[in-house]
Parts: sequence; structure tokens; C-alpha cells
Amino acid sequence: MRTYTPFLIASLGRSGTHLLGTSLASHSTVVWRFEAFNGGPPCPYCPEFSAAQVLDYGVFREHPEEVKAVGFSLLEGQGWGNVRGRLSAMPDLRVLLLRRTNLLRRYLSRHIAERTRRWHRWNPRTPPTSEQVTVDVDAVLADMTNADARYRAVREQFAACESIQIEYERLRDHRQVQLRRAQEFLGLEVEKLRPATLQQETRAVRDIVINYDELAARLAGTDWEAMLD
Repeated sequence: MRTYTPFLIASLGRSGTHLLGTSLASHSTVVWRFEAFNGGPPCPYCPEFSAAQVLDYGVFREHPEEVKAVGFSLLEGQGWGNVRGRLSAMPDLRVLLLRRTNLLRRYLSRHIAERTRRWHRWNPRTPPTSEQVTVDVDAVLADMTNADARYRAVREQFAACESIQIEYERLRDHRQVQLRRAQEFLGLEVEKLRPATLQQETRAVRDIVINYDELAARLAGTDWEAMLD
């Protein structure tokens, strides 16, 4: 019988799951298992293990009594077997739905990470990203168009579970307020938490996108124009 609260951080990629996950992992009574179903490091699990084995004997195994919450992050497209069905059937699972409001920033974050192969910034001596990119504006618009539906699909997958939604931008700008919400939701004693990851991108969109004028012209007059900063 579990003596802790199982939890899941559910989102799309490049939405701040490591910011939230490593922050929670800094709590004295929390275990966070990274992306347990990404099939690669630092996760020790692979598709040779069934979803049930990973959940029951890997992530949500027995832990010492002092551990009060155990969880992992699950991104869109990750997982195998019926992992989402098994998770949504867990009556005690608590789900933190993480959403990034600025869909343009999310697209650029992924685009640059795929080019540079630098997905996270762990060391403060590592400078923020300096890569500049020329974007396919049609691809940007298509990605932002379907992102809302994809976030909704993530939420609907866990509609049967107790959940809260956290916006990445609020977590970034008002970290301790949002982390208090998360801790209270998980039934934890509130502590001051600190993430292990650092913000990779600090520049304005204009300084990232080489063809910024083309992008700005296409977004002018749309609901996405505000995402240009």
C-alpha cells in the first residue's frame, strides 16, 4: 500500500516540465523520476519493460515513509502500452497540467533545441542560448494553430483525475507562488523550492528570428501578435 501521493506532470514538450519537476524534486519529501517514458537517459526504463512494470515496480514502487510524493513527467508522444489508461485509472493520482501560453516562444525553443541539441541548461557558467534562426512562417502558424488542441487533448486524457493547471509564464515569473500551489495540491508541507535548470532563452523574439519582419507581418492583427513581445 502506498504511503505517498503519486503525481504526474503532463504537458507538451518545451513547456517547462523540467523547471517544475526539478523544483518539486528539491523538496525534502519528494521523488521525481524525470520523464519515465522517454526511452532514453536519464530514464532507466525502456520499452522492453511494460507500462505496468515501469509504473508498479519502477516509479510507484514502495518508498520510505518519509517520502510523501512520487511522480514523473509525461510529454505528448511519450509512453508505450496503455500507460495513459493505466494512469487515468489510478484513483489517487494527482495531475499537474503544465501549459505554455506563449506558443511562439514554445515553437522557437523547440526549433533551437533541435538545431543545437541543447535541451536544458544546468550549469550557471553555461551562457544562455545565442542561436539565431530563420523560421518557416507557415510552419510556425501551423504549430501554433494546433497547439491549443494538443494541450486540450492532454487535459482530456486525464479528465478523470484530480488536477490543477499551471502556466509556465507564471511559474517562471512568480515561481514560489506557483510552487506553493503545487505543494499544497500534493498535500506537502510547503518549503522554498529551487529548480536545477536555468532559463535558456532571455532574448526578445526580434533578436532570435532573422526574418522577424516577415513573421511580424503575418502575425499582425491576430491573437498571436502579442507573442512577439
